[in-house]
Parts: sequence; C-alpha cells; structure tokens
Amino acid sequence: MSLKNLVGLIGFSLLLGLAPAFAADNVPEIRLYAIDSGSLDIKDVGSLFSDTGEFAGEPGTMVDPCFLIRHPKGTLIARSNACRL
Repeated sequence: MSLKNLVGLIGFSLLLGLAPAFAADNVPEIRLYAIDSGSLDIKDVGSLFSDTGEFAGEPGTMVDPCFLIRHPKGTLIARSNACRL
C-alpha cells in the first residue's frame, strides 16, 4: 500500500470516528442518499484486484460512490475515495 493510499485511509477512518460528534438532525427515520462522485478508468484491473493474474492487462472502470446518511442522531457522509488511488 502506498503512502498516499495509507494517508487517505487514515483520513477516512478519522472522518468516520468523528461522525457521532455532529449535531442530531430532526429526521423521523433513517434516510440514505447515494451520490455519484465520478468514476476511475483503470488500465490494468489485474494489478489492483487479482493476485492470481486472472485479469492481468484488462482495462476496467470503477465507480466512486458517496453516501449521505441522515439519522435521528446525526448525519454521516461516507466516501470511498477511490478516485484518489
């Protein structure tokens, strides 16, 4: 894992850890919103997702979703940060 990926993972983990600190919303039930944050074109899918070489050299596209979760106890934004690989 590269240093850039490690820093992104730590930052995302910290964001999730701080999520309960947000003020409570006045929503009666849990709501989930899926947001399109773009996509990532990968030249060699096998180098990232296969340790057997099954997809070596094959191109692919990966989505980078973002989710907004509204809960009576607070709001959370969860993002994969896939486009920062």
